[in-house]
Amino acid sequence: LCGQSLPLQATEMPDEIAKSVAPIIKNLYDITLNWVPVVFSNYKMAFWHGGCAWIFKMTAESPMAAFFQLRSVFAHSKTYLKLYDREEVVAHESAHVGRMLFEEPKFEEILAYRTAKTSFRKFFGPMIQSPWESILFFVLFLGAIIGELYTIFAGNLNPGWILTFDLIKFSTVALLLAGIVRVVWRQKQLKQCLKNLKSCLGSDEKANAVVY
Repeated sequence: LCGQSLPLQATEMPDEIAKSVAPIIKNLYDITLNWVPVVFSNYKMAFWHGGCAWIFKMTAESPMAAFFQLRSVFAHSKTYLKLYDREEVVAHESAHVGRMLFEEPKFEEILAYRTAKTSFRKFFGPMIQSPWESILFFVLFLGAIIGELYTIFAGNLNPGWILTFDLIKFSTVALLLAGIVRVVWRQKQLKQCLKNLKSCLGSDEKANAVVY
């Protein structure tokens, strides 16, 4: 966005949202983000996106800045599709904004997902680290379903098509397993790091702040 005007109108974070999110990020990472504006808009969002944080510079000389973009429904509702929780989305994106000057992608999502409300999402949420990984998995998964349905209803298939569908299914499973192995390994690294920091600093609170 450097040198461009923003296509959205940002406003201050509503008090209801700010007050519910502030204790989460303060207790976990010892940060306060009372300056970040918010936009309630579905602009360029896929239907599965609950929200995101935009990090940008208006000019080459400007400091880094950020704002939250949340789905329009979050302006008056706490949930979306019964899957996304507004408080959780904002807390997650706050973790990204708080680290916006760091270039450390390996643990970025792992730290952000520590704000999740369930143990499952905290641990396995960061299994996919980047947009291209989620798109690749979605395309492969969809291809595997289409291939399976086509095999069932089309009857006899050319061996070449059978091989193609088998490769798609294999690739989908392989990508899923690779993501699981990676996130388990990195969660183990983070756990050991926090343990070491706690032994040096004397408390979980300080360890969490420092690792962040």
